[in-house]
Amino acid sequence: MERPSDDVASAVVEEASALVADADVALASPALGLASSVLRRASDFPKACEKAKALVVPAALSLASSPLMQKPALVALRGFFAALTRANLAGADFETTLASLMDRSSLGGHLLADGGGGSSSAAMSAAGTSSGSGVAEIGKAVAKCVAATCAAAGADASRRTTSKLIASLEKSGSLKAGKGGKAPKTDADASERLLALLCLGELGRAAAATDAASEEDALERVLLAALDASGEDLKSAASFALGGVAAGNRARFLPTILAKMDEMPTHRYSLLCSLGEVIRAGEPEDDDDDDGGGDGDASSAAKTAQLSDAELDQILDVLFKNAGSDEEGVRNVTAECLGRLAARRPTRLLPELTSRLDPALHPDASTRVTAVTAVKHLARAVAKRKDAVLSALVAPCLASCVVGPNAALSDEDVGVRRVLSHTGSHTTAFAWWTPILKDFFRRVACLSAHPSLLSIPALGAFQR
Repeated sequence: MERPSDDVASAVVEEASALVADADVALASPALGLASSVLRRASDFPKACEKAKALVVPAALSLASSPLMQKPALVALRGFFAALTRANLAGADFETTLASLMDRSSLGGHLLADGGGGSSSAAMSAAGTSSGSGVAEIGKAVAKCVAATCAAAGADASRRTTSKLIASLEKSGSLKAGKGGKAPKTDADASERLLALLCLGELGRAAAATDAASEEDALERVLLAALDASGEDLKSAASFALGGVAAGNRARFLPTILAKMDEMPTHRYSLLCSLGEVIRAGEPEDDDDDDGGGDGDASSAAKTAQLSDAELDQILDVLFKNAGSDEEGVRNVTAECLGRLAARRPTRLLPELTSRLDPALHPDASTRVTAVTAVKHLARAVAKRKDAVLSALVAPCLASCVVGPNAALSDEDVGVRRVLSHTGSHTTAFAWWTPILKDFFRRVACLSAHPSLLSIPALGAFQR
C-alpha cells in the first residue's frame, strides 16, 4: 500500500484533532492513535507532526484532565504523550511536555480540592462522580500520562522527575497542620501536592523510583508524612503513592509498610490500602494494554514477579491480624487483599479462609465476616480471569460456605449470613456457583427474618 504524502497526513491530523475531546470519548481514542502513528514516523511526516503539535497537544492536555475520562482514551493518551516525547519536536520535547502536564493552569482548574469551577463540577455530576472521587481519578489520569512521558524519555528522566517531586513536597512541608507541618494554604496548593503524590506513585510503580539510598529515605519520609495530611484526598494519594513505589521496589518499601502497621496504628487503613496496591501489581485483570505501538505508561514495566514465600508469609501475618479489627474499613480492605491473594495462590489461601469460617476456631464474628467477604472478592477475581483450572480449585471453597460442616449460611451471627447472601447475589452468573444454587436458596428460605436485616427508609412524615 502506498504511503500517504505529508500533506495528506497533515490534513488528516487536522481533521482528527477536532475529535480529541470529551464530547465523544470513544472517538478520541482512534484520533489519538492516528496522531501517535504520525509522531512515530516524524522523519517521514514533518508537516503532520507540526500540525499534531499545534492542534492535538492542547486538546490532549485538556482531555487528560477531563472528569469524563474512560480507560481506552487514557490508554491512547499515554501512547500519544510517549510518542510525542520520543519524537522530540522543537517546542514539544520531554521537558516542555512534562511541564505542560504538571502545570495546573493546563488542567483547566479541574484539580482544585473542592472539585474545580462550576463547569468542572457539572461535568463530574454528569459523570456520576462526587467531587472528591472525581478529583482523585483526574489526578491519577494525569499522573499516568506523566509516567508515560518519563518512561519514553528514559530511566534518568524518571529519576530526575522523582527527585524534583520529592523536593517540592519537602519544600511545602509535611502536608499536615500542626506538629510543625504546613497545611495547604489554598486549593491550588493542595492540588499541586495531590498531583505530585500521584505522580510519585505511578513513577515508582515502574521500578525503583530512585537509585540512591538517601533519596529512598527521603521518599519514605515524604510519603509517610503525607499520611497525616489535612485532607482525605491527600491521605488517599499518599497511600496510593506508597503502594506504587512499594510495588516497583518491594525489597525496599514492602517491609516499611508492614512494620508501620504497628508503629502507626492510626494509619492502619491507609497502610493496608498501600499493601493492596502491592498485591494488585501485575494482576491479569489490572493489566493496561497500550495502543499497540509500545508506548504504554511506566506501569507496564511493573508486571512484578510473584510474591516470594517469605513475602507472602509476612503479608498474611499482617492481614490475619487485622481480620478481626473493630474498624469496618480495615476489615473490608483486609478482605479484598485476602481475596486477591487467594486468586493468585489458591492452594495456600483457600484452606486458611475455609478454616476461618469455623466458629469453634474463630469465635470472633468479625473474623468470619472478613473471611466470607474475602471469598466474595475471590469470586470476582476468578470471574474476571475466566480460568477453568482456577474455577475448579475455588468451587469447593464457595460450596463450603453453603453446605459445609461450618457453612457460613448457618452461622449463628447474622452479620456472617448477611455477607454471604450478598456474595451469592454477586456471583450468580458464575458457572461454578450453579451446582449449589438450589441448596443456597433452599437454606435461605428456611432462615427466619431477623430484625437487623430489615431496612426501614427514613421518609420523614411518611415513615411507617
